[in-house]
Amino acid sequence: MAGALMQKFLREDASPEVRELLLAAIEGWRQGMHQERQEFEFANVDVLFDFAAGRVTLDDDLDTSDAGEESCRIEEFEAQLRSDQR
Repeated sequence: MAGALMQKFLREDASPEVRELLLAAIEGWRQGMHQERQEFEFANVDVLFDFAAGRVTLDDDLDTSDAGEESCRIEEFEAQLRSDQR
């Protein structure tokens, strides 16, 4: 899912602290510690985990077009967070 919205999120919102927070949420999911859904609101892009479905959705609040939302498997999102470190 390395689409335009993912690139925007990684560039503008995904500070080391944000990455750590999201990776901790993923680890909590693996350990069965989270609810079915968990949402994080950041400056430009919101991140919604649907742990029951194993998916994550990125939502740009300012872009209501189809380009303002992207979705992928949680594992794909995790790989992007880990590979695009600042």
